[in-house]
Amino acid sequence: MLRIKGIDGNGIWNETHHPLTITVKAVFYKSTTAYLIYICLIIILMAVLARYSSDLAVKRERAIAEKAKRAREEELFHEKMDFFTNIIHEIKTPLTLIKTPLQNIMATGGISGEMKEDLNVISNSPDYHKTTPLMTKLVGEQAIKAARMVIDAFLKGETSVKFGFDSYEPTFAMNTVFAVNRMCPLFTAFALCNDYRDFDASTGVLKWKIINVEPNELDEKLQKFETTAIDFMSVLREGDNETERALLLYSRLTAYAQYDYEAYENPQNLTEDEYIYRTSAYSVMCDGMGICYSFAEAMTFLCAQADIDCIEVNCINDSIAHQWNLIKLDGEYYYCDATWDVGGTFNYFGMTTDERVKDSGGIRAEDMRSLSVSPEELLDGVVPSDTRFAVLREHVTSMPVTVEIDRVNDGAVFTVGNESYSISCGN
Repeated sequence: MLRIKGIDGNGIWNETHHPLTITVKAVFYKSTTAYLIYICLIIILMAVLARYSSDLAVKRERAIAEKAKRAREEELFHEKMDFFTNIIHEIKTPLTLIKTPLQNIMATGGISGEMKEDLNVISNSPDYHKTTPLMTKLVGEQAIKAARMVIDAFLKGETSVKFGFDSYEPTFAMNTVFAVNRMCPLFTAFALCNDYRDFDASTGVLKWKIINVEPNELDEKLQKFETTAIDFMSVLREGDNETERALLLYSRLTAYAQYDYEAYENPQNLTEDEYIYRTSAYSVMCDGMGICYSFAEAMTFLCAQADIDCIEVNCINDSIAHQWNLIKLDGEYYYCDATWDVGGTFNYFGMTTDERVKDSGGIRAEDMRSLSVSPEELLDGVVPSDTRFAVLREHVTSMPVTVEIDRVNDGAVFTVGNESYSISCGN
């Protein structure tokens, strides 16, 4: 308590004093309430730190478990691949032993028409795992192995596949999808797969979606395609050499199918899915309509089935965008353009590089590519230059050409109206 006395102007102090009571209150941060808050905050902070430490430990354990699981899955994948490789190795000889007698039986007489038809079906049924040496060289063994996994999953109605390889090149997905579309034309027509967007390299998973058909109708489309493929392959005979097989398949394709001008000239009138279907090998083989991509992919597929080395080649520049085939016959490479021979002609079969470029509407050798690889690079510097089929361009015609194989003399006879000419099909 403070006591105060006063003094007047004459210097006399008054006798009374006035008490003044002053109360000093404690600051808040030193108050009891503040200390209670401090204690609560410390408890909360300790709880948060404990929770964070616990979550971090759980995440670490999960990461370790996931890594171990992935390692185990990769190990199982490689074990499965080794297993199936061994199985395939074991059954390869028995399958050869089955196929050879089958072909011998078909070559002999005394077989009923019904039985011969059944044997033809067995012999000519498409094998979606088959490819060509040029394709394997272009995309690599890993992409071919992956393509077979995609095809198997797709034909079972699945919409994704997990590869499980140790690593993936930047072009792995592109090469895989490229190979799938050539090995299995159904995938091109009925599956939509963006090789970059739909592949996750961190998990090894490639996804696609079914288009242009209900999933439960895929088997029906498969049966239709296989029936058509068997019909195409039925023109071949046991003992036909590479050139004879190529001529027969080329003639069958160009005489049967027509060019789809609507899909080429008015793609804006089609949905994306419709355009994919109309420009597929499936369309040109099953519906008889397609554009250059369709014909080239169909020729690649048919050649693979007939054990003929073949790949597509394209040229895209300011003058033209076109696709055709590079084919190997009896050790020599040639260009074949089924699109420009639609109607059953043979003006563009067995071309050299010079013949391919000549009067082609803008095709230039330096612009030719298979994927991003030039034919010269793909062929290790070899340039198609053999003029064995030049006689076909000496008889250029817009009329259908009938080709008959002289299997006795290993030759082919081409007939246009009353005119005939021939070439040797021997090695």
